Amino acid sequence: MLSCFIKKPLFINNNSLADYCMKSTQESIKRMVEKNDLKKKNEKMKNILNEHGNSNNNNNNKEINFYRIIAFLSISSLAFLYYKRIK
Repeated sequence: MLSCFIKKPLFINNNSLADYCMKSTQESIKRMVEKNDLKKKNEKMKNILNEHGNSNNNNNNKEINFYRIIAFLSISSLAFLYYKRIK
């Protein structure tokens, strides 16, 4: 609707500039896609290593198990003390 009021064209038709912009845009998109693919492959490899236990993050799993054991023991001891007090 507003284009009928505008007398000047909004862009200049320069084929060499348009080709350069198109090529550079395609190259940058290609690099971004390749970088994303590499990240996904690395994440898959890390997950495979974590499943088999060959990773450096074994300490985190031990801490989680330790906290679960402590929580279980504290809850069970409180329940036992409460049960003794009722009797």
